[in-house]
Amino acid sequence: MNCKSLFFLVVFSLTLISGVFAQKKVSILGDSYSTFYGHVSPAANLCWYGVPGEKKENDVTKVEETWWYRFIHEHGFQLERNNSYSGSTVCHTVTRKLITPTVLLSPVFTTSAPPT
Repeated sequence: MNCKSLFFLVVFSLTLISGVFAQKKVSILGDSYSTFYGHVSPAANLCWYGVPGEKKENDVTKVEETWWYRFIHEHGFQLERNNSYSGSTVCHTVTRKLITPTVLLSPVFTTSAPPT
C-alpha cells in the first residue's frame, strides 16, 4: 500500500469515526412555551419562564423543567440554538374562551455540521 492510499484510508476512517460519535444538535424556534431566561438567542428575546424578579403564574421554575430541555437530554442531543420569543404564537385553537395549545410535529432535522 502506497502513502497516498494509506493517507486516504486514515482520513476516511477518521471521518467515519467522527460521524459515529458526533452529537446530534437541535435548534428550537418556538413561542413563549419554549423560552427560558438565559437560554434563548438572541438574549434580547422576551421570555415567559425564568425571568428574574417577575412573578408569573406558571409552574416552570428551572430550565430542566422545560419540554425542550427534557427532550434534548432524554435523547442525548445538544442544544444548538433556542430562537424562541414570548409574544409569538405557534398555533392555537379557541374553544369556549379557552385557548388550547396545539402541538404541530414535523420531521426533526438534526445535524452535527451546518448544511452546505
